[in-house]
Amino acid sequence: MIFFPKHEVFSAPLSSFRGIGPMALKELASKGATDAKKILLWPPSGYQDRRRLLLPGELKDGEQAFVKLFCETSSVIPAGSFVRFNMRADDGSGLTVVWFRNLPMALSLLKPGRSYFVYGICRFYNGRPSIAHPTVTEADGQETENPPSLFGVFPLYSPIGRLTSNRRANLVGQILDRLNDVPDLLPKEILARHALQNPVDYLKTIHRPPAEAKGTLPKPGGSRAFKKLCLLELAFWRLALLYGSPRKMAGQTPAVVPAEAQNAADAFFALLPFAPSEEQKRVVREILIDLAEPTPMNRLLQGEVGCGKTAVAAAAAISELAQGRQAALMAPTEILARQHLDFFQPICEKLGFEVVHLTGLMKKAERRAALARLADASPCLVIGTQALASRDVTYGRLSLVVIDEQQRFGVKMRLALQNKNPNTNVLSLSATPIPSSLSAILHAGLDISSIKGVLPGRRQPVTRVYAAKDADQAFADLAAFVAAGEQAFVVCPRISSSSRDPSAEPLFDEEGVSQPSSPKWAALEAEETDFGSPEAPARPFGKGSKAKSKKPEATVVAKRLKAMLPGVEVGLLHRSLAPSSRRAAIDKFRQGAVRILVATTMVEVGVDVPAVNVMLAYGAECFGLSQLHQLRGRIGRGGGQGHFLLVPSGELASDKTKERLEAVQNTCDGYLLAEKDLSLRGPGEEMGLQQSGWPEFDVASLPRDLPLLPAAVELARDLLDNQELWNGHLREAVEEARRELAWENDEEE
Repeated sequence: MIFFPKHEVFSAPLSSFRGIGPMALKELASKGATDAKKILLWPPSGYQDRRRLLLPGELKDGEQAFVKLFCETSSVIPAGSFVRFNMRADDGSGLTVVWFRNLPMALSLLKPGRSYFVYGICRFYNGRPSIAHPTVTEADGQETENPPSLFGVFPLYSPIGRLTSNRRANLVGQILDRLNDVPDLLPKEILARHALQNPVDYLKTIHRPPAEAKGTLPKPGGSRAFKKLCLLELAFWRLALLYGSPRKMAGQTPAVVPAEAQNAADAFFALLPFAPSEEQKRVVREILIDLAEPTPMNRLLQGEVGCGKTAVAAAAAISELAQGRQAALMAPTEILARQHLDFFQPICEKLGFEVVHLTGLMKKAERRAALARLADASPCLVIGTQALASRDVTYGRLSLVVIDEQQRFGVKMRLALQNKNPNTNVLSLSATPIPSSLSAILHAGLDISSIKGVLPGRRQPVTRVYAAKDADQAFADLAAFVAAGEQAFVVCPRISSSSRDPSAEPLFDEEGVSQPSSPKWAALEAEETDFGSPEAPARPFGKGSKAKSKKPEATVVAKRLKAMLPGVEVGLLHRSLAPSSRRAAIDKFRQGAVRILVATTMVEVGVDVPAVNVMLAYGAECFGLSQLHQLRGRIGRGGGQGHFLLVPSGELASDKTKERLEAVQNTCDGYLLAEKDLSLRGPGEEMGLQQSGWPEFDVASLPRDLPLLPAAVELARDLLDNQELWNGHLREAVEEARRELAWENDEEE
């Protein structure tokens, strides 16, 4: 999200530039480039440093070389494997130029007895410098000794299809030439305070570094100009979130009466089978204070799995219903929405309030009835999925929005629901801890409450990390727990390698429960008939199994468990199952009919079975630390001792991977794990703290650019506090960004 002034060059179609025909347009579009702005936001892959001529004696191995040489001789090595040119500089020192391909072109390019400017990467062989496949320009006949067109810093671009580096450079040059009349975006006073320039200036520097620059050229992605552009993008993102946030919007929201709100919350807690903890009471007071203000609440409630966030949110919702208003609770999955419905409905009915259910999977008649009820201004609590933010949903008197597992929703989806009534109060819940270093950019404009610890009576699960070669032992331990009367989750990182709907396979009936195998599985089961056999030791999971080379698949693991434990009911849960099948599988698991539930990370949120004390995460290296911590929170919820078994599906790839899993084993503090996750993950490694609501930046990247956040936050605040200095271009850009963030989506997740 880089802000630029409105200018024709940024939206100019690429076909309007010379040298960009239909094929080039197609290749660029395949990479997501449809306008000139996108082209500029792709930095060069490197630079040619031709700021000054060097002598062969000044060259260093592996570094760029720009030299002026006289060609003495050329020779084609026997069998035509390469062509070699012996070159000499003015001081008499020598250098070799070689080509290993396209030899006829090389022989026509350099002729003995002539002088050339040569650029390339220097390598030393037998103490003599050489350059392979250089860029060559004839020096004889030039009007000046050192022609300006050959000297300077020249960008290099990665080819895109048949669009070569030179053609990309030509396209970028044409675009830059049109940027001379682009107006300034940011106020000069604010730029001066923060030692910054406008974003267009940084784009020009990135693509056309000044020839007078001193020292070694950095890589484009590490240049000062590029870092400043990243800083501006982070600042713009925060500014877009803060601008127009509830506390900045015009108008006021009706405030609750503090005494009545507290009475309603107390009445709710009196109906629960447990007394609220002191932490819950404290956070409820914080929320009720916000609700008593004339400006809307925008608060994030963080806390460990099992700390009682749902009860706190319920108390807030009841306090609004008691004032004659509507409240909405949005959950990321239909399963979690149904679970909330089961929890809230009986309590609300006892207090005299109506509960409405709304998801994208409802029948049309049910949906029409729900929409009509929400359009009515009488008080009710609506519980549902992202369908609550659909375009056809209107609310008669929406006063509070509760967004559960907020990290599962993109910023756009959260704002789409919030904007149903711009002055509504917003309470976001998250059990995925966010490092404090990230909260500034992810949670701009939010007040943050944290519930420390978990509810009384819950014990910390015991976590054990197995080596990949000990997977058999891990599953044997799982079987022992089940034999002792426990139920267990087995979590896998993927459903199946097949593109078919796994729910269509006959291994499981329509309710997701194991049944006798059909002939379709006979061939596969024939390979595994020795599971558990005393004659042949079962090795379905460890070394020797087919699964060791790929991410474990829930469908395969469930089938193997069924064969390994023939007397045990095994259930299956994943997104490809029909919603009714998911509910049935969970219900049977909750009732105890299913002893082992094999699932994907769907169980990370929304599956609350207090009696379950055992979970095995197979392919544990595929999950992030916070995700593993969230999964661990699904067990031991009924007061039993939890056991969390972490089993890699392949050999631990690195010391970092081992350190990640051991971090989960050594601490149950989700905030420490989040910080650890952030410090451990690096470029190319799957982000363990992945947030579906994280911004998609154009040039900035997290966590790479975390050091830039403090300066970005300071700049955003300065801009927000000095809106009288804004010009029309900046205001228009910010308002457009805000509208983009409020995008709606009617699809059910």
